[in-house]
Amino acid sequence: MKNIRIETLKEIAYPSCPRLSQDGSRLVYRVYRFDTESNGYPAKMYLYAAGETKALPEADNCTDYAWMDNNRLLLAEKKDADTSFFVLNTNTGVKSLMYTLKDDVQYFRIFADGSLCLVCRTDLYGNRSDKWSEIREIPFWGSGRGIFAGFRNRLFIYKPYTKELRAITPEDFSLEHLSVYGSTAAFSGTSYRDVYDPRVGVYLYKDGRTEELAGPKSLYVTDLCCMKDCVMLSATDRKQADAWQPQDVFRLSFDGKLENLIPWDTTWFTDTSLSDVSYGASGYGCADGETFYFTKADRAGAALYKMDKNGKVSPAFDNTSKGADSPDAAEGHVVYRLLSEASGPELYLDGKKITSVNDAFSETFTVRQPEYIPFKNRNGDEIDGWIIYPAGYEKGKKYPAILNIHGGPRCYYTDLLFHEMQAEASEGYFVIFCNPRGSDGRNRAFGDLYGKYGSIDYEDIMDFTDHATVFEPDLDAERIGVCGGSYGGFMVNWIIGHTNRYAAAVSQRSISDWIMDEFVSEIGYYWTPSEMAAEADEDPEKLWDMSPLKYAKNARTPTLFIHSDEDYLCPIADTAAMFTALKRRGVDSKFVIFHGENHGLSRTGSPQSRLKRLTEILGWFEAHLKNGKA
Repeated sequence: MKNIRIETLKEIAYPSCPRLSQDGSRLVYRVYRFDTESNGYPAKMYLYAAGETKALPEADNCTDYAWMDNNRLLLAEKKDADTSFFVLNTNTGVKSLMYTLKDDVQYFRIFADGSLCLVCRTDLYGNRSDKWSEIREIPFWGSGRGIFAGFRNRLFIYKPYTKELRAITPEDFSLEHLSVYGSTAAFSGTSYRDVYDPRVGVYLYKDGRTEELAGPKSLYVTDLCCMKDCVMLSATDRKQADAWQPQDVFRLSFDGKLENLIPWDTTWFTDTSLSDVSYGASGYGCADGETFYFTKADRAGAALYKMDKNGKVSPAFDNTSKGADSPDAAEGHVVYRLLSEASGPELYLDGKKITSVNDAFSETFTVRQPEYIPFKNRNGDEIDGWIIYPAGYEKGKKYPAILNIHGGPRCYYTDLLFHEMQAEASEGYFVIFCNPRGSDGRNRAFGDLYGKYGSIDYEDIMDFTDHATVFEPDLDAERIGVCGGSYGGFMVNWIIGHTNRYAAAVSQRSISDWIMDEFVSEIGYYWTPSEMAAEADEDPEKLWDMSPLKYAKNARTPTLFIHSDEDYLCPIADTAAMFTALKRRGVDSKFVIFHGENHGLSRTGSPQSRLKRLTEILGWFEAHLKNGKA
């Protein structure tokens, strides 16, 4: 068996986007692979039917796909701003052009009568150039989307037999979520011109008419699923003060009645557990008749549940206790994807594994299982934590360690496969990680960080470090590095300004100044005030007190900073400020900028950039925890 190294990322495949035919007898899906030569994730399409799998090369270049019936697929292919639709007979392999639309179709869904529900990118203002951008609204940029001011995702209905294309939403409407059941479409979104408000309305398109089910600016919707006579929502009314109030599961009937079926205690209908080998996830909820399938975040990982028409919730299958996503259902059959502790994701149909794209990985590489080491914090809460032992571990010998801090903060770690941590262990490090207060997967009180960033979470992380060194005496307390991204990057910045106990640090896509963040981040203008319990023009002192940049003058820890120049969620200026603050005081520091990458660099970035990032991180720790050379 081989150790997992940086380059082992090339060996993991990602089966994704499974879709069942109407009768549930056939299944199509994609498999993405990590390819350094093309510097991308090329996909191959496959058909699974009657227990056998065959390739569908005719569909490899499509941007979206849906079943027209139990044998034929409708494929969308984009060229410039046009979108062509092809019909593929999955029995014969014959592919024929059906029609071409002069529209930039982002994705589509198909109605029972063959009409298409199209989500098209449209330009509200026009007058564009590749040399400048005119900005009239906020937000105006987004990580992974670039400068999108004036662009909207609008909903259209296209009837192929009459060639009629009709706009369903106004020109200034921003569509957020869409789900189709039979001949009915449910969608959420909002109209805006100057300032986007994340509170949206929920609407129904049925029998050629659009109805309002929940009024504009009424709910914060994270996902929705259209069913026979209702819409299932993962949403919150945001009546609590903080921006990340956990979602409730609502049932919104077609007559507008809103029922709270599952009050929040954790996150439903999504997945906030973290792994860097989950590329290609395609949703967290689906419907089959009167049964609703959805994921729930708990301490072990996202599990797949089902709910009947009476609101009774139960596990969907015995083997979906964690790592579930991308469900689809039809006629009593359910397909979903699972990530395990020892391998990359695979697809399962009705509880049975049907793909083996990562079998070679698990047969070739040694995955060191994290050992669960919980402890009680000073508040009496049990904190989940883990330790991975280094490759070639010899009892009685001292080893350096790397403490990983997750992002979010409403995310959480589990013991599922995490390539980066496995690569760290293979290089001879203890790897330790935990879920401090503020993490997801628990109850609302545990996840409450409203106005508390850098306080109770910092306490838990420091106490966990102490706990890990006591649990494992061979972990060298003098040679511990700390590493984190996004909120984890904020915590690294905070830590190096408040303690010198870590021998080295890596801060990625971080936040350093909440005042700047409020006005520069794509979500800062509403997220920062609601998370920090303060606004810059009313209480700048509080925001500055909670900003790591204020304490950077105290930092002495050698720190590597990593940031992408197209990350607009945590803009690069935050990292530039921290790097400058350390550098001018003589602290050993380095700033690596990834051009053309965004906030998702570590999970969805280009293959070459992902390998370079890991090389930089391990090189930094080699130099400062093992006395090597940077």
